[in-house]
Amino acid sequence: MSFSGLAERAGSRWFSLLLGLVLLVALALQLDVHRLGELLTGVNGLLLAVAFLFYFVSYLLRALRWLLLLGEGLGLVEWLHIVVLHTVANNLLPFRSGELSFPYFCKTLYGISLDDSIAALLSARVADLFSLGLVGCVALVFVGVMSPWMLLGILLVPACFVLVRFSERLVSFLSRTVFKRDVRIEAISPVRFLLLFFASLLIWFVKFFSFYLMVLSFGKSLGLGYWQVVVASIASEVAAALPIQSLAEFGLFEAGWAGPLMAMGIDRHLAVTLGFAVHLTFLLFSVVMGIPVYALTIIRWRSSRGEDKGGACRVR
Repeated sequence: MSFSGLAERAGSRWFSLLLGLVLLVALALQLDVHRLGELLTGVNGLLLAVAFLFYFVSYLLRALRWLLLLGEGLGLVEWLHIVVLHTVANNLLPFRSGELSFPYFCKTLYGISLDDSIAALLSARVADLFSLGLVGCVALVFVGVMSPWMLLGILLVPACFVLVRFSERLVSFLSRTVFKRDVRIEAISPVRFLLLFFASLLIWFVKFFSFYLMVLSFGKSLGLGYWQVVVASIASEVAAALPIQSLAEFGLFEAGWAGPLMAMGIDRHLAVTLGFAVHLTFLLFSVVMGIPVYALTIIRWRSSRGEDKGGACRVR
């Protein structure tokens, strides 16, 4: 790459980072710090514990999804190990760069080829895209924005057709565009994509129910229903995928969360404050699960490095 090309890429990254900082500052100005402190300190411990349990269940379901996709002789515990490492990296690193940690951990810890792990990751993301769109449309029906017939006619039939017919092509295109390599996807059949689709649906419903319980733990007087939380959560997921860099998605998550709530009549200060409260809470959940797993991984990697210098470090 030429010097001008490198300079252009660096300039775009700095602009993206600056845009993220401006967004974060703008949202911080709308933050009610006193209310945020009340929400976090007055939290219902039992509801928060149940929310953590459902958040953990979403990790287990992701591990089962990787088991369905790859297997590779690994059990549920090993895949849960990778899910925790990958999800923590995804939640904390900027610009969704944590996605790259999945093929890295698969290769480094368990010797799974990059082609297989990249194909699995992209297949899961394609399934996530379709399932998240469906969940979002269902949520819009329940909050009164979309009619059920519109949902059926516009989304369900075309989405299922595209999922079955073009899923492999999407994976191939994404692998060449994002990872600059062709991957082997012969083993990922349309039937398997449908299974992935329904597995992804379940994962999103469980994760968003965890977020709903978080909101309830902050106080039932907030008056948010499950589907309102789903709409806000999906918007935050979409915002996090925008080409704007921010650390741990701060600013992006809150903007995506607050926008739909304000459109539904929630006070903007409360909407932004709730966004920060939910974001901080699920980051805490990720860190609580991630710290011991990362520590154990480092310890085992160091102890096994001397035993297997010539190959992949297989942490069991």
